Amino acid sequence: MIWLDFGAVTVFNKFFRISRFSASWIGPVWVLLGISRAASFFAPSRRLMWSHGLQQRSFLLPLLNPAQLQKARQIRSVVALASRYTPWEANCFSQAGAVRFLFFVYGIPFSVFLGVRRHDVSGCLSSHIWIASDRVAVCGGRSFDIFSVVACFYYDGR
Repeated sequence: MIWLDFGAVTVFNKFFRISRFSASWIGPVWVLLGISRAASFFAPSRRLMWSHGLQQRSFLLPLLNPAQLQKARQIRSVVALASRYTPWEANCFSQAGAVRFLFFVYGIPFSVFLGVRRHDVSGCLSSHIWIASDRVAVCGGRSFDIFSVVACFYYDGR
């Protein structure tokens, strides 16, 4: 395949080095990221928040069995991989929508956290949404130290 430039060959080789789970889900996750991004622009935020699960007064992190823990890690990696190749900004909200869909498909319990923080220099507020399940920070990183949690939504996997 001499007609391919170096960049295309690199992407082609990387595709065949990823896991079978990631290879089968990268296309649908890419589409889910776009749908979630569009929903963040057009759907009212109050409706989107209630769709994440049951709102909790305390913060819950569900415990997973080893199979669910491995599947959560696979979901984390495929969403991170697909979000690198979107032409739009795959922010925390769109990643949370894609992760939430995959967790529904596999019946994995999870918690969605909504947090805010005030910037030191400018003083303006920024918000962030992240999903965690057991010891896995699925999307949004380890944000408990940086953001103050203002809402927690729990889904029990059933």
